[in-house]
Amino acid sequence: MIKTGNTLVSIYTEMTPNPETMKFVANKLLYPGKSIDFQDESLAGPSPLAKELFSFPFI
Repeated sequence: MIKTGNTLVSIYTEMTPNPETMKFVANKLLYPGKSIDFQDESLAGPSPLAKELFSFPFI
């Protein structure tokens, strides 16, 4: 879980039809009104959370 202001947010993974792809899901909207897809680390620029997730060697 991460804390955003005074709100705790749970982040978990879900399977996708592609066995080489995992989907990270939050229990709250992090970007109101939209979802965002980052194909790789070079596209994660606007998201500190995505950058942090891509820092793990198994991602």
